[in-house]
Amino acid sequence: MLNRLAEQGIRAATVVLDPWYRDKDARGRAVYLTETVPLLEAASRVADHVFIWGFPEAVARLIDHTPSSVKLEGWLTWYFKNAPSRSKSWRPSQQACLHLRRPDAKMYPEHFYAERHREAAKHNRLEFKMTPFSVFEEALLSGFIKRSEQTGFRWQKPESVIAPLLRMTTRPGDLVIDPTAGSGTTGAVAIKLGCAAILSDANATALKTAQKRLHG
Repeated sequence: MLNRLAEQGIRAATVVLDPWYRDKDARGRAVYLTETVPLLEAASRVADHVFIWGFPEAVARLIDHTPSSVKLEGWLTWYFKNAPSRSKSWRPSQQACLHLRRPDAKMYPEHFYAERHREAAKHNRLEFKMTPFSVFEEALLSGFIKRSEQTGFRWQKPESVIAPLLRMTTRPGDLVIDPTAGSGTTGAVAIKLGCAAILSDANATALKTAQKRLHG
């Protein structure tokens, strides 16, 4: 899908990638790297910003395999306290996300300003840009947590985890692409921010979930 959009000359502000994470062992990390490097190449041809999610130990390997047209803008972490665990070792409570950006791509930190910050910025009196932290502390969607947002899709991310990515990199009217759409969270956030979205997924169940969610 990304290659076809590139062939048609379609440009997007942002591509969000949330591919299958694979196992955490050496073989799983190798497979993840093999699958995601071409995905990043394709995404970088159609978008100014690319976000890619995964386990930290797998995502870390991508830093040295990013396309030449983009640079690493930031390492983002989604931290959740309500992670169940049957392990006697450390409890896993995070997912990682790389933000890759074309050198000339615009970012919009002002989308996170409070009114007083906007007023100070207007008069060039804003000493520090009030940008969001690179760690998002948001609970997993389970039980009664954000029940109205839950779709039943097993790997669904909260909208509050995707929203900062799009707020930082898009304006109303921009195009967002997610070829690993899952339950459609990227699309739901894009619509709320006034953006257009192109979504796809290789999983038929995921597509049905996203269609139901976005079309009511």
